[in-house]
Amino acid sequence: PDDTTCGNQGAIQILPSLALGPKDELYVTWQHGPDLQSLRPLKLGNTTKIGFARSLDGGRTFEPAQVITTLNSMRGNSPVAYRKGTMNDIPRIAVATSGPHKGRVYVTYTSAVEPAPALPWDQLLVSSQVFLVHSDDQGKTWSKPVALASDVPPKGLKRFWPTLAVRDDGTVDIIYMESQEKQITPDPG
Repeated sequence: PDDTTCGNQGAIQILPSLALGPKDELYVTWQHGPDLQSLRPLKLGNTTKIGFARSLDGGRTFEPAQVITTLNSMRGNSPVAYRKGTMNDIPRIAVATSGPHKGRVYVTYTSAVEPAPALPWDQLLVSSQVFLVHSDDQGKTWSKPVALASDVPPKGLKRFWPTLAVRDDGTVDIIYMESQEKQITPDPG
Protein backbone atom coordinates (compact mmCIF):
# COMPACT_ATOMS: atom_id res chain seq x y z
CA PRO A 1 0.00 0.00 0.00
CA ASP A 2 2.90 2.41 0.60
CA ASP A 3 4.46 1.81 -2.85
CA THR A 4 2.69 4.21 -5.23
CA THR A 5 4.53 2.70 -8.23
CA CYS A 6 3.37 -0.87 -7.48
CA GLY A 7 2.07 -2.40 -10.68
CA ASN A 8 3.49 0.36 -12.89
CA GLN A 9 6.55 -1.58 -14.08
CA GLY A 10 7.15 -4.97 -15.60
CA ALA A 11 5.23 -7.08 -18.06
CA ILE A 12 1.52 -7.46 -17.55
CA GLN A 13 0.62 -11.18 -17.45
CA ILE A 14 -3.13 -11.63 -17.32
CA LEU A 15 -6.19 -13.31 -18.84
CA PRO A 16 -5.30 -17.00 -18.91
CA SER A 17 -7.38 -19.27 -21.07
CA LEU A 18 -7.25 -23.06 -20.55
CA ALA A 19 -8.12 -26.06 -22.68
CA LEU A 20 -7.90 -29.83 -22.19
CA GLY A 21 -6.63 -32.12 -24.94
CA PRO A 22 -7.89 -35.63 -25.77
CA LYS A 23 -5.12 -37.30 -23.72
CA ASP A 24 -5.45 -35.10 -20.60
CA GLU A 25 -3.03 -32.50 -21.92
CA LEU A 26 -3.56 -29.08 -20.36
CA TYR A 27 -2.87 -26.01 -22.49
CA VAL A 28 -2.74 -22.43 -21.25
CA THR A 29 -2.48 -19.17 -23.16
CA TRP A 30 -2.38 -15.61 -21.80
CA GLN A 31 -1.56 -11.98 -22.50
CA HIS A 32 2.12 -11.27 -21.74
CA GLY A 33 2.77 -7.56 -21.96
CA PRO A 34 3.01 -4.80 -22.65
CA ASP A 35 6.21 -4.37 -20.69
CA LEU A 36 5.59 -1.22 -18.71
CA GLN A 37 9.31 -0.72 -18.00
CA SER A 38 9.90 0.06 -21.66
CA LEU A 39 6.91 2.35 -22.08
CA ARG A 40 8.46 5.77 -21.42
CA PRO A 41 7.15 7.45 -23.55
CA LEU A 42 4.29 5.00 -23.97
CA LYS A 43 4.71 2.88 -27.13
CA LEU A 44 2.63 -0.21 -27.68
CA GLY A 45 3.53 -1.55 -31.11
CA ASN A 46 4.82 -5.12 -30.93
CA THR A 47 5.14 -5.06 -27.15
CA THR A 48 2.53 -7.67 -26.29
CA LYS A 49 3.01 -11.39 -26.68
CA ILE A 50 0.65 -14.33 -26.57
CA GLY A 51 2.16 -16.70 -24.02
CA PHE A 52 1.64 -20.45 -24.14
CA ALA A 53 2.44 -23.32 -21.78
CA ARG A 54 1.56 -26.99 -21.84
CA SER A 55 1.34 -29.91 -19.47
CA LEU A 56 1.30 -33.38 -20.93
CA ASP A 57 0.47 -35.00 -17.58
CA GLY A 58 -2.85 -33.39 -16.72
CA GLY A 59 -1.38 -30.31 -15.03
CA ARG A 60 1.06 -31.97 -12.61
CA THR A 61 4.06 -30.42 -14.39
CA PHE A 62 4.45 -27.77 -17.09
CA GLU A 63 7.09 -27.33 -19.74
CA PRO A 64 8.75 -23.90 -20.06
CA ALA A 65 6.48 -21.19 -21.43
CA GLN A 66 6.85 -20.06 -25.02
CA VAL A 67 5.60 -17.18 -27.16
CA ILE A 68 3.11 -17.98 -29.91
CA THR A 69 3.21 -14.50 -31.49
CA THR A 70 3.94 -10.84 -30.86
CA LEU A 71 1.24 -8.32 -31.73
CA ASN A 72 0.35 -4.65 -31.86
CA SER A 73 -1.43 -4.13 -28.57
CA MET A 74 -4.98 -2.85 -28.30
CA ARG A 75 -4.24 -1.46 -24.81
CA GLY A 76 -4.66 2.19 -25.83
CA ASN A 77 -6.73 1.54 -28.95
CA SER A 78 -10.14 0.67 -27.57
CA PRO A 79 -13.32 0.96 -29.66
CA VAL A 80 -15.26 4.23 -29.75
CA ALA A 81 -17.47 4.56 -26.65
CA TYR A 82 -15.59 1.81 -24.76
CA ARG A 83 -15.92 2.89 -21.16
CA LYS A 84 -12.44 2.07 -19.85
CA GLY A 85 -9.17 3.89 -20.54
CA THR A 86 -7.34 0.70 -21.54
CA MET A 87 -8.27 -2.53 -23.29
CA ASN A 88 -6.75 -5.98 -22.88
CA ASP A 89 -5.37 -8.26 -25.58
CA ILE A 90 -7.35 -11.41 -24.80
CA PRO A 91 -6.20 -14.66 -26.46
CA ARG A 92 -8.47 -17.71 -26.38
CA ILE A 93 -7.64 -21.39 -26.81
CA ALA A 94 -9.53 -24.58 -27.73
CA VAL A 95 -8.58 -28.15 -28.67
CA ALA A 96 -10.21 -30.62 -31.03
CA THR A 97 -10.92 -33.64 -28.82
CA SER A 98 -12.44 -35.64 -31.70
CA GLY A 99 -12.97 -35.37 -35.43
CA PRO A 100 -10.46 -35.33 -38.30
CA HIS A 101 -8.00 -33.00 -36.52
CA LYS A 102 -8.16 -34.63 -33.09
CA GLY A 103 -5.53 -33.08 -30.82
CA ARG A 104 -5.17 -29.86 -32.87
CA VAL A 105 -4.71 -26.83 -30.61
CA TYR A 106 -6.27 -23.53 -31.79
CA VAL A 107 -5.52 -20.02 -30.49
CA THR A 108 -7.27 -16.85 -31.58
CA TYR A 109 -6.24 -13.25 -30.83
CA THR A 110 -6.49 -9.61 -31.96
CA SER A 111 -3.81 -7.26 -33.27
CA ALA A 112 -4.00 -3.63 -34.33
CA VAL A 113 -3.00 -3.29 -38.01
CA GLU A 114 -0.28 -0.81 -37.03
CA PRO A 115 1.27 0.33 -33.77
CA ALA A 116 -1.16 2.66 -32.02
CA PRO A 117 0.16 5.42 -29.77
CA ALA A 118 -1.26 5.18 -26.29
CA LEU A 119 -2.06 8.67 -25.18
CA PRO A 120 -4.38 8.55 -22.21
CA TRP A 121 -8.03 9.12 -23.13
CA ASP A 122 -7.37 9.96 -26.79
CA GLN A 123 -9.76 8.20 -29.15
CA LEU A 124 -7.81 6.25 -31.75
CA LEU A 125 -9.35 4.90 -34.92
CA VAL A 126 -6.56 2.41 -35.77
CA SER A 127 -8.18 -0.73 -37.18
CA SER A 128 -7.62 -4.21 -35.78
CA GLN A 129 -7.95 -7.71 -37.14
CA VAL A 130 -8.64 -11.10 -35.54
CA PHE A 131 -6.38 -14.08 -36.25
CA LEU A 132 -6.24 -17.84 -35.77
CA VAL A 133 -3.19 -20.07 -35.39
CA HIS A 134 -3.07 -23.81 -34.78
CA SER A 135 -0.65 -26.53 -33.74
CA ASP A 136 -0.73 -30.19 -34.72
CA ASP A 137 2.17 -31.19 -32.43
CA GLN A 138 0.78 -30.26 -29.00
CA GLY A 139 2.04 -26.68 -29.19
CA LYS A 140 5.67 -27.30 -30.21
CA THR A 141 5.20 -25.37 -33.45
CA TRP A 142 2.44 -23.09 -34.75
CA SER A 143 0.92 -22.32 -38.13
CA LYS A 144 1.18 -18.89 -39.70
CA PRO A 145 -1.62 -16.56 -38.55
CA VAL A 146 -4.75 -16.54 -40.67
CA ALA A 147 -7.06 -13.51 -40.64
CA LEU A 148 -10.60 -14.54 -39.76
CA ALA A 149 -12.27 -11.99 -42.03
CA SER A 150 -11.52 -9.74 -44.99
CA ASP A 151 -8.78 -7.12 -44.75
CA VAL A 152 -9.50 -4.03 -42.71
CA PRO A 153 -8.61 -0.46 -43.71
CA PRO A 154 -5.83 1.33 -41.76
CA LYS A 155 -8.45 3.20 -39.73
CA GLY A 156 -12.11 2.85 -38.95
CA LEU A 157 -12.82 -0.87 -38.36
CA LYS A 158 -11.96 -2.80 -35.22
CA ARG A 159 -12.41 -6.52 -34.81
CA PHE A 160 -11.61 -7.75 -31.33
CA TRP A 161 -12.19 -10.29 -28.53
CA PRO A 162 -12.47 -13.43 -30.65
CA THR A 163 -13.46 -16.62 -28.88
CA LEU A 164 -13.72 -20.14 -30.22
CA ALA A 165 -15.08 -23.61 -29.67
CA VAL A 166 -14.51 -26.92 -31.43
CA ARG A 167 -17.49 -29.21 -32.06
CA ASP A 168 -17.36 -33.01 -31.75
CA ASP A 169 -17.09 -33.31 -35.54
CA GLY A 170 -14.05 -31.02 -35.56
CA THR A 171 -15.82 -27.90 -36.84
CA VAL A 172 -14.28 -24.74 -35.36
CA ASP A 173 -16.71 -21.95 -34.48
CA ILE A 174 -15.31 -18.46 -33.86
CA ILE A 175 -17.15 -15.29 -32.96
CA TYR A 176 -15.73 -11.80 -32.40
CA MET A 177 -16.84 -8.23 -31.87
CA GLU A 178 -16.69 -5.65 -34.67
CA SER A 179 -16.95 -1.89 -34.36
CA GLN A 180 -17.16 0.60 -37.20
CA GLU A 181 -15.19 3.54 -35.87
CA LYS A 182 -15.95 7.20 -36.46
CA GLN A 183 -14.42 10.18 -34.69
CA ILE A 184 -16.81 11.64 -32.16
CA THR A 185 -16.81 15.43 -32.27
CA PRO A 186 -18.34 17.10 -29.22
CA ASP A 187 -21.14 19.57 -29.89
CA PRO A 188 -19.78 23.03 -28.94
CA GLY A 189 -23.24 24.36 -28.09
